[in-house]
Amino acid sequence: MPKTDEKAAAAETAEAQEAPKGDDILAQIDKLSPEALEALASRLKAMQASEEPGDEDKTAELERKAQQDAETARMSELVPVKLFKDSKDYKDDLFVGWNGTGYRIKRGIPVMVPRAVADIIEQQLNQDNATAQLITEQAEKFAEEVKAL
Repeated sequence: MPKTDEKAAAAETAEAQEAPKGDDILAQIDKLSPEALEALASRLKAMQASEEPGDEDKTAELERKAQQDAETARMSELVPVKLFKDSKDYKDDLFVGWNGTGYRIKRGIPVMVPRAVADIIEQQLNQDNATAQLITEQAEKFAEEVKAL
């Protein structure tokens, strides 16, 4: 068999393996019997039903979205904050970053900040208090151990 015949045969095989075009599919559907059309329609409905979430899924998704929106709105509410100020350690402004935004908070005057920023400040103050308490406890323990020696 000459090489040109092999190329032609390969081209015919490639054309036969290509995905059918839209017109070809419609022509094949036109040739189907009514029973086959019903079976095809029921398969399509089943496929669509499996892809679409049910009413319960939609309701749960809407409830979850509503809860997220409510929480986002609550965390974005402005609340007053007043930071302690002295002339030594607590004289500079406090920088807090939240959600990609930086907030520079003046000390000694009440300012309005989002609730999430106020929560961050409260967590920081709680951690500072816990650290100070631990340092005091460890210093007392060390002092007792030194006396014992």
